[in-house]
Amino acid sequence: MVITLVLMGSLQNRLLAQQTTEVMGETLIMQTSSTKVEQSDGVFVVEVSAFEPFLVVKVNGFAQMVRPGSDWQVFEVPYQLKPGDNEFVVFVQTKNSEKQEAFTVTYTTQEMKEEQEQIDPLSLAFVLGYTQSENMLQANAQTTKKPAARLDAILISGYRYTLLANAGLSLKFLLKADHQLDRSLSHRETGYRKLSLEYDHQRLWGTNLTTGLGQSVFSLKGTDTTKPSTLGEFQASTRSVFLFAGVDVPFAGNYVASVKIQLDMQTGQSAGNAGTVTASDLELRMRFGGFYTKVGADQKSGAFKDASNNTSSSTTKASARMTWDSWTPHLSYQSYNQKYLQPNAVTGLQVQNRRNTSSFGVKYRWSESLLLDLYAKQIDVSSSEALNAYSENQVAAQIMWSY
Repeated sequence: MVITLVLMGSLQNRLLAQQTTEVMGETLIMQTSSTKVEQSDGVFVVEVSAFEPFLVVKVNGFAQMVRPGSDWQVFEVPYQLKPGDNEFVVFVQTKNSEKQEAFTVTYTTQEMKEEQEQIDPLSLAFVLGYTQSENMLQANAQTTKKPAARLDAILISGYRYTLLANAGLSLKFLLKADHQLDRSLSHRETGYRKLSLEYDHQRLWGTNLTTGLGQSVFSLKGTDTTKPSTLGEFQASTRSVFLFAGVDVPFAGNYVASVKIQLDMQTGQSAGNAGTVTASDLELRMRFGGFYTKVGADQKSGAFKDASNNTSSSTTKASARMTWDSWTPHLSYQSYNQKYLQPNAVTGLQVQNRRNTSSFGVKYRWSESLLLDLYAKQIDVSSSEALNAYSENQVAAQIMWSY
């Protein structure tokens, strides 16, 4: 008799477990809202049904309002998404069952869409510019200004190797040179080249991270007549090895805050020019439809073997542009303030320089790969040493081809 009761109890337990499994298997959780969105705010909609009334329904751990005795209900949960994939976990409990299921809503920003369009890992751009200046020699008020023109050429190339879906390693190269049309000014021609290796990680905890290292070289034309082999040729004036790290933080849909720190280890033609330059940069970018604006500030300090070259400088800057069809009017302003930390050995004055630059112009996109730019620039330099002060007005045109 005891054996029979034990067997009957065991059979009842197995039947109850089987019924519970069947009930649990019949609980249905279905997302009815979109899984891919282009706005950060919206509503997550999920439909839940079962064969017995709900006791508890939770979405991401938050209990939802359940109608008494309801075994079918639609739940709407407002959300504020971060860029990329966002997970919603739905938990349903009835008297005899529990079920949990996860859903993903992907929020794609405008910047992410632009990234996805850049399928080709190779980038290439060439800029050719013409600048007319009424004071090419940057003469002060006591001397005669010399009007002149120059050509500028810039080559930019890069290759990005994808490491992860949202991370990559890039090799970038920049080469710049200018050519004075008045050959009596050829000694003022300059050259610049930069090579860098950069790692970028997009949408890392809601930020975009970039870090890297590289080398840059600034060159001047050789003017030493005792060295005919280098006379008139570009010679390295300053070499720099640099390390940097930066982070972009998108927020509120239309804003991006940026922070960047860079360390340059510099060598020059003389031992006294060797030293380090530390720079930090803050920037805020805003976009509203076709209107784009940017404000920022940076701080630099230089420490060199020749202490008379030690400087501290700061820059404030702002720019704005508005796009109408193929046309983009733009304007910018920048104020650069530099102070030498030691007094001048001759005058005994602590030299301070200020350079204010303002520009305005218009860009025209001829095609997807061709951009034209026409602008005017005004430069005003003041200084505690009067001979360093000057003003200059420029008119420039550029054509840029990009791949």
